[in-house]
Amino acid sequence: MNKTDLLEYLIETSSAMTRCDMDDAILLHFDLVMENYRQKPLFYKNLLKYDRFMVALSLLSFNYKDHLVPLSKVKAFCQERGYLSRNSLDSYFSFFFIAGYMQVRMHDEDSRQRVFKPTGAALCETTRMIKSYLL
Repeated sequence: MNKTDLLEYLIETSSAMTRCDMDDAILLHFDLVMENYRQKPLFYKNLLKYDRFMVALSLLSFNYKDHLVPLSKVKAFCQERGYLSRNSLDSYFSFFFIAGYMQVRMHDEDSRQRVFKPTGAALCETTRMIKSYLL
């Protein structure tokens, strides 16, 4: 989906929301969120704690901007903002790697650096979560 299609979809969705019953929209949102949560309750319990959610959003944002951003840069960004401690970030990144939500490899130009990429499963979960908020 390109930017133009996404904007058209958002406009269409927002206008549809203003024409419909708000109670129905709230119930639909609840159903979509619960559907995702029921499939992986421990994952969402872990993810939806504020600081951890901010770390996950940081990973996605940095990767979207630059596919070769080192994992250490994201870690420094999160530490500066006090989201998690260094050791907690290492554990959280390991959790994403082991759970199959993140691939990690050596940087092409600097083998001391590690770059990451969200897996298809991570992007699918992200898409479903965003759709549940957009209805």
